[in-house]
Amino acid sequence: MPPYTTENIQNSEVKIHQPENGYHFSMDPFLLTEHVINLMNGKERVLEIGTGSGVMAIILASQCQLSDTTITAVEIQSSLYEVAKKNITSNGMQSKIKLIHDDIIKMKSREKGGEFDMVISNPPYQKKNSSRINHDTEKAIAKHEITLDMEQLICCAAYFLKQNGSLHLIYPAGRTRELLYNMKHHKIEISYIRFVHSDTKSHAKLVIVSGIKNSCTKLSILPPIFLK
Repeated sequence: MPPYTTENIQNSEVKIHQPENGYHFSMDPFLLTEHVINLMNGKERVLEIGTGSGVMAIILASQCQLSDTTITAVEIQSSLYEVAKKNITSNGMQSKIKLIHDDIIKMKSREKGGEFDMVISNPPYQKKNSSRINHDTEKAIAKHEITLDMEQLICCAAYFLKQNGSLHLIYPAGRTRELLYNMKHHKIEISYIRFVHSDTKSHAKLVIVSGIKNSCTKLSILPPIFLK
């Protein structure tokens, strides 16, 4: 077992273990989780595609301790699956989070669709050939679209969502147009867009987008987030 670092999350009792030399989560799952929690009613079946170390699922589960929300977290990489399992167990979230080691594309081919109220993902951001790929396979798959690209992700999300279920994603702001196109192509109507800026003088760094499957909905542009 590789050496781990451990850190408390958001001034809470939640502790997340990460390999010292492996992939580390950034602020992005916290931004998306905060956005998602504000839209929940406490009775959702949630699917997370690409849970990594499990940080987003665990934060969500910790906020939903007294609700009927359940989370299915899928991770393709065996190393990160083991980290997520360790984190879920150490935080006592086994009853709230079902962890699956699998490829979401293969799951789509054999599992029944239309089962989830909500799909969330903090996916690989960079196109496969857009920049130099990290020599560390774990980091490369987490950051580049090697095993799952944007169109495949949204296609899988649309398949697993119930009618009127919601999809919530965070991406680089520079891919906003591509993101909106793919969501509409798979009949997910955009409901919320929120840009994230490093500071008040910077262009948007990230975008959070929500959409509803097979539903006419009014688009709301939420106030931007400034990180400092």
